[in-house]
Amino acid sequence: MKIRRMLVEQLNQRITAEIFFNDSLNIITGSNGSGKTTFLKACWYLYSGNIGNALREITFRRMEIETDQLTLTVTCSDPASNDPEFSISLKIHVKLKFENEDLLKAAKEPLIGTWDQIKEYLWRYRFLIALNHESLFFPTFRRVEGGFLLDNKNERTVRTKRTGLAGDVDNDDELTRALRATSNALTEFDNKFVCSMSTTDVERLVSETKAKMDSMQKEEYEVLAEAISKDIRQWKISGEADDTGAEYLRGILKNVTNVEMTRDRIVEPMRKLNSELSQYFPNRLIKINELKLGDGKESIEAASLSAGEKQLLSFLCYAAFYDNYVFMVDEPELSLHLDWQRKLISSLTSLGESHQYFFVTHSPAIYTKFADYEISFDKYLT
Repeated sequence: MKIRRMLVEQLNQRITAEIFFNDSLNIITGSNGSGKTTFLKACWYLYSGNIGNALREITFRRMEIETDQLTLTVTCSDPASNDPEFSISLKIHVKLKFENEDLLKAAKEPLIGTWDQIKEYLWRYRFLIALNHESLFFPTFRRVEGGFLLDNKNERTVRTKRTGLAGDVDNDDELTRALRATSNALTEFDNKFVCSMSTTDVERLVSETKAKMDSMQKEEYEVLAEAISKDIRQWKISGEADDTGAEYLRGILKNVTNVEMTRDRIVEPMRKLNSELSQYFPNRLIKINELKLGDGKESIEAASLSAGEKQLLSFLCYAAFYDNYVFMVDEPELSLHLDWQRKLISSLTSLGESHQYFFVTHSPAIYTKFADYEISFDKYLT
């Protein structure tokens, strides 16, 4: 899925722009207060079906997003009004036929009235849009373990026993629960709001991906074993000459070769991830449960990585293990050394070639090498 363009009128009461996006990479830059983050958030809200949040949080006159699947237009009667009664108009032009055409009925007339009166219609829209789009959004307030009671619980237990100082460990749980609630509230089907980047999250992602890969390989080998058994049985029953036996062997070899090629495709994301990790963690293996990532001899627990290392690991895992997503990150440079900032975009685009990437950044280390993909927001300020 790709976002083709985004139109905003009177965004934050001062930005009017129509921007056509690249299918692969888009880097949004600009001075503080230029509206970069608001624009990225608006794109994701409309793309993911969170129209209600766009109306509540963002000031605008009109917004229109065009994707592979549809064009969605949202128009407000008064972008500066805080009046609880207002009118909005929503229109959807669907490019592909959907199974449930009833979901489109809300588009036939403007929605006028109080917020409670139009929520039912917005609920219909969010399902229609979210079911047909896939995305990951990483805000600036990403939780990354690494101190201030945001570290790994097992390690904290060991240190507590060693020092005898328990501290107020409930703060960690409260913050974790709050961020998880935010993530769950904004996530719509396969449009995920990722504000937690802990080793637990990475462990879950890697473990689920590894289990899926193992299951797919097992199915392929079971099919292969059945095909080989069938060929052998047929050969024995036929009792034909040696030439026929050689033909059966060639058929078996062909099946084995096909399965090996399929296996290579299945494990390709893991292979590419290990290759990229070796550039950042030379001679080190990152241990996640029983799985080791990277290419080295020294083993280190993922929970023992620094905040920047955990964030990088999370980015690389998400890029490697998802396919054909819209991938949005606000300030990817947070907690990363300049050398890693320079390599980050190349690594992500290499791991997830099918993704469409959007980055909002202040870091020249990130955008300097990709001038052809830069979208400067300063020129849209009025």
